Amino acid sequence: GFEVDFFESLPEGVAVSPEHWDLQSATRVWTGSYATPDSERRQVRVESVRVSNAGRTVILKTGVHQAGHLYEVRLSQESEAVRQFWPVEGFYSMKRVPQAE
Repeated sequence: GFEVDFFESLPEGVAVSPEHWDLQSATRVWTGSYATPDSERRQVRVESVRVSNAGRTVILKTGVHQAGHLYEVRLSQESEAVRQFWPVEGFYSMKRVPQAE
């Protein structure tokens, strides 16, 4: 999965459900142009969410990851509290899949 850290504690009820998150992955097959489009774009299912560290860390449990993919992690919950966040997305380039602990 992914661990998302925030600078401040999340407001009550924010980012606590899998439906509050949008997670996608993609890769690019170089075609010789800066504007090479994404390929293998897929939606990644968030199975569960756990909030810890006094509301400053969210752990997203997901399925299988793919090496060589860029992951887009977005807080997609619609609420006034979320609109105060900036940015609401982050990116992670997975060069290799970490070994399970």
